[in-house]
Amino acid sequence: MVTFRCPNCGQKIRVPDEKAGRTGRCPRCKARIQVPPAPEPAAPEAVVPKKPTLNDLLDLPAPTQAPLPRSQADEVVTSEAEQGQSVPLPADPLAEVIEEPRLPWFLDALAYPVSSSGAVNIGVFVIAPQIVAFVGNCLARFIGPALPGGGAAYLTRLLTLPFYIVFACYVCYYIAHCVIDSSRGHRRASDIQMTRALSFGDLLSQTILLIACVAISCWPVAVYYVLTERTDAWYWLLGAVGVFFLPMSFLGGVVFDSFEALNPLLILQSIWRTLLPYGALVLFFLAIAALATAVIPRLPIWAFLRLAVQIYLLLVLANGLGRFYWRYRDRLDWGI
Repeated sequence: MVTFRCPNCGQKIRVPDEKAGRTGRCPRCKARIQVPPAPEPAAPEAVVPKKPTLNDLLDLPAPTQAPLPRSQADEVVTSEAEQGQSVPLPADPLAEVIEEPRLPWFLDALAYPVSSSGAVNIGVFVIAPQIVAFVGNCLARFIGPALPGGGAAYLTRLLTLPFYIVFACYVCYYIAHCVIDSSRGHRRASDIQMTRALSFGDLLSQTILLIACVAISCWPVAVYYVLTERTDAWYWLLGAVGVFFLPMSFLGGVVFDSFEALNPLLILQSIWRTLLPYGALVLFFLAIAALATAVIPRLPIWAFLRLAVQIYLLLVLANGLGRFYWRYRDRLDWGI
């Protein structure tokens, strides 16, 4: 096995000997690296006769050293690390060199949901509401004679409302996960890695954060329309400004996972540092959003297929935001 570290991020990588000298990608930072050649076997050292000691002459066993306490052992390891000496580390799992995908960047972005996890989540997002609606209709017909005057419909809506709230929160949580997943260099949708139990509070807080990311960009045009009820030039100008700021505010809020990232000064500074590529990101954002909201609903296909395509495009948008941060994280300089 050839063991080396990535010169870009310091990730420890172990590859088989037959891949020595080849070029690939680091599994963590995706930077192009070259696997160093396999080390040549060291020549056997000459055996030097050991001088006899007093213990050997007296045929006494070698003195054994008592194990150090845990605190002292930690201090010894720390001192060795400070002196630049090699400290034994736990073995990392085998990290294979990841080859560069062959698809162009645009097709690669559109193919982000094409994975087992992406297909499963899209299926859940489409089928689960249909099942709940079917069960609600059956329940309404069953209790309809006992609650005349539309009472059965109101009761079933009240019973299914908690499911729809939790379901919407989970959709927002998975979209944020796709943005984070793409910002780390992943090219296909993955499962949510839950290190602890996922609670409703986590889903709700993530949903509120996403709503705040959209509101920070769209509140001027919303307030203007509420106060004037007009769609004049000022309305379209404020709407265009909001759409221009929306991708960066959404990306900042999700990556930082904090409301502090919605500072307008931070958003303006980030846009200025990546002005030209950010303009391309806004055009990509508008094209996918227009396709999902204006073109797909008019297609003569089943409603659940239209919903599946719209969710698919929503995951593509999330991937576009995350990949933007991955490519230009040095320019953004967010310190993450």
